[in-house]
Amino acid sequence: MNRILYVANALKPNAGRLEFTLYICRLTGAGLKAVFYTDNEAYSGEVPWVKDVARHAGIPANEDTGTLKAALCDRHIHEFKTTCGQEGILCTVHKATENLRDEVLLESRYTDLILLDIAVAYTPGNISIPTPLAEEILRSAECPVIALPETFSKIDEVVITYDGKISSMYAIKQFTYLFPALRDVRVSVISVNPEIVAADERYKFLEWMHDSYSNINFFAVEGDERRGLLEILLQRKDAIILMGAYGRSRFSTYIHSSHADNVLKMTSQPVFIGHP
Repeated sequence: MNRILYVANALKPNAGRLEFTLYICRLTGAGLKAVFYTDNEAYSGEVPWVKDVARHAGIPANEDTGTLKAALCDRHIHEFKTTCGQEGILCTVHKATENLRDEVLLESRYTDLILLDIAVAYTPGNISIPTPLAEEILRSAECPVIALPETFSKIDEVVITYDGKISSMYAIKQFTYLFPALRDVRVSVISVNPEIVAADERYKFLEWMHDSYSNINFFAVEGDERRGLLEILLQRKDAIILMGAYGRSRFSTYIHSSHADNVLKMTSQPVFIGHP
């Protein structure tokens, strides 16, 4: 892997998401480009919560909202650059003040992986996580995307969801090629109603997996697919979850739904989403 794009909310960056980003850079040795989103319609005008964030960051809150936003952005970018320097990670930083979707989608054509803060463009009172902007990036990116976790410690397990579809296998291949250092980590493969996959294809899948990973466990979910899948996923800790293209496969339909029990809203683990 050569290039990673990190997309974050410049006004309220999350320490856990940054720690995961640094971990991925250390794991792969890839260069890092960060896009800090500093503005959208929700931030225009006098916004009381911006003053609260500024006070929490130790910035005097007696200025207008625009000045405070600029100060917060500069503070967080400086802290980000300092942290990357201390970690020995080469990084470049860009501020995005509008058209973040178009900018990120163009970047996705020329980058290997996007690390996405799914709360980007979030404001208090907006309870939708991932935000609509994050959902659009997840759906339309032209490279794999990892939805970043709020907290992070380590990766001890790779959890693969498999349904025999093109998008599912494509995501598995993308992840495997991007992260060869995780070859010996424990891998759990979750198949939903595996009987729908032809026997010869199941054999080829098992053969490919054993060629690619050294420690594999297999689980089957039957009956109530949604409930069974979520029960397994929500039990995971210190794991990364792999799923097929967002909004286009059996599994990602669960993510894309607005129900409170979908994976991105409920799991505390990072989620890797592949894009054929």
